[in-house]
Amino acid sequence: MSDRNIVMGVRHNADCGLFVAPPGIDAYFATDDQLRLNISSKISQLVLFGWVGGPAAIGLGFSRSPFVIITSREPMYDIVGISGLEGAIRPSPSGLKRGTDQDGGITFKPMTKATATIVDNGSWMAIQTDRPTNYAVYNQPFT
Repeated sequence: MSDRNIVMGVRHNADCGLFVAPPGIDAYFATDDQLRLNISSKISQLVLFGWVGGPAAIGLGFSRSPFVIITSREPMYDIVGISGLEGAIRPSPSGLKRGTDQDGGITFKPMTKATATIVDNGSWMAIQTDRPTNYAVYNQPFT
């Protein structure tokens, strides 16, 4: 019998899914670390992704709380030691503080925290932010 580089269905260990192995490896008998692709288990899946420019209410329609990651966009043009940059910052907030020259010294101001609150057990979420922030909603936490 020749090697099966692709198996769609049930493998020898009763895993059901799509399995792709490199040349010379039989996907039916391969261990998980030998596979190039293994889609077989209930894994975290991105179900919603978007951007908000300020506070927002996002309808989710779930019956349980999903896992949410938020990432803010922070201008870094006025952060001490960094000049002319802007980009996505994780975690949100970054923990960096803004500084300005004032009377020959530097005044630091803490960043406002961006938050996402799941409401009604996943029915919707409230995002509180004062700058562009993206949200990624997953069906379950990463394992």
